Amino acid sequence: MKGTLYGGGIRVPMVAAGPDISARGTNDSLVQVADLYTTVLTLAGIDVEDAVPTGTMLDSRDLYPTLIGGEVNGCVVSEAFGNTIENPGRAIREGDYKLIIFDDPAITADTPTFALYNVATDIGEQMELLGLGVCRTS
Repeated sequence: MKGTLYGGGIRVPMVAAGPDISARGTNDSLVQVADLYTTVLTLAGIDVEDAVPTGTMLDSRDLYPTLIGGEVNGCVVSEAFGNTIENPGRAIREGDYKLIIFDDPAITADTPTFALYNVATDIGEQMELLGLGVCRTS
């Protein structure tokens, strides 16, 4: 399922260990690889404001609170584009809901289609909530 926007393609556990990481066990916080940038800066004792040029938008959340037993909220975006992807697009996950947008932004004539799932009650993403007739192909 890797290479799809469904759970099996983008849901991967993150494991962290180190002297400044006190939390043990599991945490259900959503993580995006871009979040590692801000987290590593925090672990290194570098102020994020000092590391990012003025006027630059940083799309990275600090995951340090999860590493010491807290939580991090917010949405996570995953993207899948390219010739090897059967259904290019992006997935946006916040809380229990995940919206998948199937399209390739590099193709201006591509018309997006949408699928919405409640991943808390439908972890296999089989019951599309919008009723738009989007078929799961993976």
